[in-house]
Amino acid sequence: MRNEKGITLLTLGITIILLLIIATLGITYSNSSQQSAKLTKYKTEIEIIQAKVETIKDDEEFNQVLENYGLTDESTIKKCNEILKSELTESFENISNIEEYQKQFTYYSKNQIENDLNISGIEQDYLINIQDNIVISVKPLKYQNKEYYSIQGLEKDGLASILYKPSR
Repeated sequence: MRNEKGITLLTLGITIILLLIIATLGITYSNSSQQSAKLTKYKTEIEIIQAKVETIKDDEEFNQVLENYGLTDESTIKKCNEILKSELTESFENISNIEEYQKQFTYYSKNQIENDLNISGIEQDYLINIQDNIVISVKPLKYQNKEYYSIQGLEKDGLASILYKPSR
């Protein structure tokens, strides 16, 4: 009978394979958790803005302040119009005149959102239709190989529930 000490090459190989499988599962779970956290943060930001807009949309004084906002940078205006046209076409089938409806949106930088809407912690710019309480982000959320600009787009794919439905 031989007295064997140490581990065999086979045992070492099996141990390494098991460690690799465990590491792969951990990385996959981590990536999934990060994506889920981004989705939750995105939805929360939009819902916070929508809740604030719902409380102020009938405020005459506030609406006069809005009229002073406007974009002057041509490339930003073009980008915002492209986003609006695309998002309104894809997520809002019931809007008949998209070109006219686009004019009802106001561009808000994150600083304007913080200063005028008194909401802190917002990390991106948004296009907001105060009257119909529609919030569309200027920068999309990339989730499951798709780009989302609004809660309506997320809801269409079953990823969100709409709190404030547009009146149109």
